[in-house]
Amino acid sequence: MSMTRGKLLWASAVLLIAIVLPLSTVSLPIASLLRDYKNGVVTLASERSVKSRGIDLYDYYFGGELITAPGEHSLGSGVLIDKHYVLTTLAQVEGIVRLKIKIVGHKVPVSARVVGSDSELGLALVRLNTKLRRSLQALELGNSNSLRIGDALLLIGNPFGSGVVVSRGIVTARRFLPSQHRYNSRYQTDAPIYPGVIGGAVLDRRGRLVGMVTEQLRADAKHHFFMPANRIKGFVAQVKKYGRVKKVWLGVVLSPLDPVLSERRGKQSPGLYVANLIVDSPAYRAGFKIGDVIQQIDSEPISNLSKLVEVLAGKRLGTEAKFHIYRQGVGPKLFKLAIQAAPAAKDLPVIANLF
Repeated sequence: MSMTRGKLLWASAVLLIAIVLPLSTVSLPIASLLRDYKNGVVTLASERSVKSRGIDLYDYYFGGELITAPGEHSLGSGVLIDKHYVLTTLAQVEGIVRLKIKIVGHKVPVSARVVGSDSELGLALVRLNTKLRRSLQALELGNSNSLRIGDALLLIGNPFGSGVVVSRGIVTARRFLPSQHRYNSRYQTDAPIYPGVIGGAVLDRRGRLVGMVTEQLRADAKHHFFMPANRIKGFVAQVKKYGRVKKVWLGVVLSPLDPVLSERRGKQSPGLYVANLIVDSPAYRAGFKIGDVIQQIDSEPISNLSKLVEVLAGKRLGTEAKFHIYRQGVGPKLFKLAIQAAPAAKDLPVIANLF
């Protein structure tokens, strides 16, 4: 009797453990992901002036070159993020004459127009001109901050409307790219990136849209990059509201907190050093001082300038952010600062040396 009771208790315990497993442990097979989410990736058809004639689909998919003639349709991928908007790359919609969106399940392409873009991010937002009767399978932007090194990814493109292009891999690193991408964080992946998936969706193992591929590196590159969803959210929100991207500003001159400077100031944790301030700027009015170290914004640790810009770009204008500051001789301080758009260059206050 005790043996039977013990078995029952053990079985109940196993059942209980199975029930309380967190949802984050659940992952979907690739075939299921494709079946459930591929229709959220659409085809862009446009007319533009290009150089030469002739197209080879094999070269486009795997060779990285799309050769078209004036008046031909130049095709690429986009992601349907809601019933009105498609997200894609700026390179695919520049110089268009007419833009059509081919959606799975709709026989007739839908006319559309570009409502906003950002050359730094390489993104464009397209609005459908027609109200569709049938329900659409939109892919809602997820939280890319939940991605970890080693997480599985599935990349889906649909550049020709005749079938999806699929690539898979893992997250291998997080990078802050220099030069023209100095404000743009990217996730690095070992997934092969063909032209066919550019502008398409990057899904995690649960089918959440965690990014979009905006560019292709060399065909023989072992690692590629994609734009994280959290960086895209700010772009989408601002274009929907203002028709363009308004850059957030603080009014500070920042410097990396290198080990020498950190040790000199008696603080070893990472952050950004306030080297100078613009008088009457948001940071100046909030109480920032030269010598302060910005360590965290809300719940996000700040380790470099790209991270700071990424966090601020994800904030809505007019909202409030909490800046966690370390001030030498005082200790930690908290400032609440309203997120504001940068004024025109002619309206900027003069930088003053406040030492």
